[in-house]
Amino acid sequence: MAMPSSDISVFRRLHTWAGLIAGMVLFVAFYAGVITLFRGEVTQWQQPELRQQSTVSPVDYQTWLDRFLALHPQARDEFWMMLPGESDRPLRFMWMEAGKHGRQSVTQSELGAEPDKKQQNGKLAHLINEIHFSLAIPGVGRTFLGVISLLYGLALITGIVIHLPRLTKDFWLLRNKQGERRHWLDLHNLVGVISLPFHLIFAWTGAIWGLSALLYGLFNSVIFDQQLYTATGQTFMPMSSVQRSGVMQAPLPADVLLQKLPDTAEFTPKWLHYKYYGDSAAQVEIVAHQDKQLSQSKLVVLNAINGQLLQDQTGDNESLNHGMMMGLYSLHFGDFGGIAIRLLYAVLGIGGCFLFYSGNQLWINTQLKNRQLKIQRQGVAMAKLTNGFTLGCCAAISFLFVFSAVMADHPEIASLQTKVFFTAWGAAMMFSVVRPMSQGRSELLYGCAVLTAFIPLIDLWMNQEQLLAGFITLKTGFLWIDLAAILYAWVFWRLARRATRYVVDFSGNIARC
Repeated sequence: MAMPSSDISVFRRLHTWAGLIAGMVLFVAFYAGVITLFRGEVTQWQQPELRQQSTVSPVDYQTWLDRFLALHPQARDEFWMMLPGESDRPLRFMWMEAGKHGRQSVTQSELGAEPDKKQQNGKLAHLINEIHFSLAIPGVGRTFLGVISLLYGLALITGIVIHLPRLTKDFWLLRNKQGERRHWLDLHNLVGVISLPFHLIFAWTGAIWGLSALLYGLFNSVIFDQQLYTATGQTFMPMSSVQRSGVMQAPLPADVLLQKLPDTAEFTPKWLHYKYYGDSAAQVEIVAHQDKQLSQSKLVVLNAINGQLLQDQTGDNESLNHGMMMGLYSLHFGDFGGIAIRLLYAVLGIGGCFLFYSGNQLWINTQLKNRQLKIQRQGVAMAKLTNGFTLGCCAAISFLFVFSAVMADHPEIASLQTKVFFTAWGAAMMFSVVRPMSQGRSELLYGCAVLTAFIPLIDLWMNQEQLLAGFITLKTGFLWIDLAAILYAWVFWRLARRATRYVVDFSGNIARC
């Protein structure tokens, strides 16, 4: 039975406004999210010394742990020892410190491993991950993205309802002869329908992660009679109930504790999380990676003094709560299928960027074709905002890569990266506002192309020795970044050339020039 036209009109308005409100933010989240899929490779790109073979073996872990605690004794209450990985950082330690924002960190080289080599302590991958999750807005950023994810889901559902009556007829149509707007609409619908299952996953998991604090508080009060935190605390914060005894006692060495994993051949340990190190009540949480499963993050909790197993979230012992939450994380980031799944997610992410940008452009073109000057001006304002917010973010992220490489030796690189990103993004938005609409878009695209092309050039110029070392040690994850930058630069350049062939005037005509 056909849906009444009045209902279709309601769904179309919901789709339009949900998309307009959420689209630009989602573009930024998706663009940063594609890069976050390769966060280990980004770290290797920023820190060229990681391309050389690591000399740290498990038997050396305790030596570095002792050196860390000698330099940072205030971290004994709680700290994380992040183990070296194939493309990730070297051995490093993280801890919380009163009066300082976020986790503090120190790498193996900063503890004195190789003092003659330059130390790069930037947090490029971490910042891009924060842009993806919260637009790097402290405090309310993640909740804001959770709300945006709900609007994202609404736009997806209403979009499929609108398109469903014509799905079999128009699915593969890409009509070039019926005007620019019709061609963009066909592309928008095609990308949206093909990638719908994945976008539903992204919207669902994004809303859960972003609104988890609010949802937990609501469910804890309304449904679970204040028992939810108690029921799930041991799953997600397994050492939250540990109390210091006050009796000093030396724990087992780190490499001995790692041997307590249920099957050391099956699991790849990622980090050790210590609580009350040196106390007789000390515990350690070991998080490991297990291939060929949706929920690949496993953990065990041990008594740090004698190695007694206190909690086991591996294999058949994994709880439903832990398996579901880790599974959601893997679904969102594509961590469950190796490089092939990550590449698929990257393509879907770029498709999502097109979906959000084209949705805004369709509304803008409709406004520009209206004969009322006020409505045309609304279209121009939205076009400038869309170009500045989305393309400006692309330019700012590319500039951030270049800045991070050039200023790697700066002692305040980590704090400067955030300031530089927002300054570059703000400058791009201001540029979009003051420039004419069509010229501003093409100029921003040219800017994106040039800045992105500098990423592999800077790497080649500054890190020739490490480039060769990466091939010798087969640690070539950084090449994904350089090759992707070359591809992105070419795409931006092509889009810029295409954008210069069109001008939109106030009579509503789109003409080649």
